[in-house]
Amino acid sequence: KEDNDKLRVEATKQLIKLSAIPNLIDSEELRILARCEDINISWYAAVVLGHLRDSAALSRMLHVLANNPRAGIRSIAAKILGIIGNPDCVPSLLKAMEDDSDRYVRINAACALSCFGKVEATSALLDTLKSITNAHPHTEIIKSMSRLSLQEALVEIVESRRIGWQRAAIELGNLAKSQEKYEPMVLQYLFDALVEPGHESTNEVIELLPELVDSGI
Repeated sequence: KEDNDKLRVEATKQLIKLSAIPNLIDSEELRILARCEDINISWYAAVVLGHLRDSAALSRMLHVLANNPRAGIRSIAAKILGIIGNPDCVPSLLKAMEDDSDRYVRINAACALSCFGKVEATSALLDTLKSITNAHPHTEIIKSMSRLSLQEALVEIVESRRIGWQRAAIELGNLAKSQEKYEPMVLQYLFDALVEPGHESTNEVIELLPELVDSGI
């Protein structure tokens, strides 16, 4: 059983990666698996469907978010609801952000709410950013701040060189690009991020800088 679970997890990871390629995965096959009586098979199928933004996963994720006793599973459900992007899930995400007993479920619910432009998530994101040290949650929170156009908070992260400041610099660059707003300091932040060795966002900085320079931003 343990080997089967490991295989399912690995298969799910690979399918999630492949989900970024349009029309590569057969959603209908996944919908059939999502109705399977084996709860493990149906769950992993629903997870992949969620990454495909398939509404067939919506009811399952809402049920899991509200009822599953495992915080890690609820946290995944909250994240996937943000990916699916159906506004019907907003009330459930708001409730999870405010009431769930687990910190990371609340974080993922707030990040998911940012996908809908819900400013109600702002204070939760800012408060959480101050109190966590794990790099990955910082990345997700910073991306969520960018969706809500929280530029002052992003600038503070870069200026203080907190964990994730390179990601914050990139998101400021993306905002400047989308808003066609000239901000000399944003270019400086990106140059600073470029010379910082060993961070995973270096390629994004390299791609973004010429675009901003060429567009006159």
